Amino acid sequence: MSMAEKVVNFGIGEVYAQIEQFIKNRSNRSKATAEKYKRGIELFFRIVKRKQIRHLTLNDVQLTFGDFEIFINEIKETKEFSNSTINGHITAVSELLKYFKVKELVNDIDFIQYLKEIRLPVEENWYDPLTVEEIKEFADWTLNNEKRMGDIKYHFIRFSLETCLRLDEVMSLKWDDFNVEGEYVSFIVKTKNNNYRKLKIKRGHYNDLLQLKEKYKSDKVFKIGSTTMHDVLNRWKDYRGDFGNRYIVIHSIRKGGALHHYNKTKDILHVQKILGHSDVSTTRIYLRVDDYGAIGAISDEYENNYDLFEDDSISKEDLLNTLREMDSGFKVAFNEKLKNIIKKIN
Repeated sequence: MSMAEKVVNFGIGEVYAQIEQFIKNRSNRSKATAEKYKRGIELFFRIVKRKQIRHLTLNDVQLTFGDFEIFINEIKETKEFSNSTINGHITAVSELLKYFKVKELVNDIDFIQYLKEIRLPVEENWYDPLTVEEIKEFADWTLNNEKRMGDIKYHFIRFSLETCLRLDEVMSLKWDDFNVEGEYVSFIVKTKNNNYRKLKIKRGHYNDLLQLKEKYKSDKVFKIGSTTMHDVLNRWKDYRGDFGNRYIVIHSIRKGGALHHYNKTKDILHVQKILGHSDVSTTRIYLRVDDYGAIGAISDEYENNYDLFEDDSISKEDLLNTLREMDSGFKVAFNEKLKNIIKKIN
């Protein structure tokens, strides 16, 4: 049957049934993603075709590049959605079209590859970070619950935390990029700006990764797709279900790693180097650090008593309980001090 014949014979309601099936398929991978896709698809056709999706005809879904331009221009004027959300809606409709193409319900969709040209810029600081504890929990959950390539996903998450690299940068790594240098293993990575950076990890971490090389026999370190990692994160979010208003994405791992370094050192230039930012102001925005400066020594006298820990009325247990209640950044700095003391003793 030709497309023209299908357009004539395909009744109202049948397109909607196909959209529902598409959403159902997505929900098997992640309910959260499926719900976002449905909202995006509904909004797209309401703007571009002025219809509810249950009333769409087969002719309505024969979309063009221009339809996406119309959608972006009109939705931007509402000023109700972030660039990231708008891009998410574009992705939802693009994936629907790919599904329709497989079902032979649409003709030419080659233009989809050019949609990246009209996607809106998204600032990295828009995402919320995961804590180190949450990222490790995510990795452990993945290893224990993902039946297919759970070990690759587990190591991908931990490596991303360790290196603070972007998703695509981690995906591009090959075993030939690594070089053993005694206690450390260095590697070269190509950044999004087509520059090259040399980073390093501990030899023990590298040895853990080698299990993947032996098992999967691939030249790539992480033989997995970016969409897969997004889906894994969404499944974990569905399972955990307690992030409130925080916007958590794969990039939240990179942010969490960066904040770990900042809490550990309080050195924003150090974090800038780790993230590969050319301008420290980008790092400051990324970490949401306001450069107000520290209060002066005289003002400090009015607010702090540095000798409270020497007060005889405070017990050792009180001090330990106080330490337990401090944030992770303080604990990291405190542990570093303890490590130095232990080194001197030994």
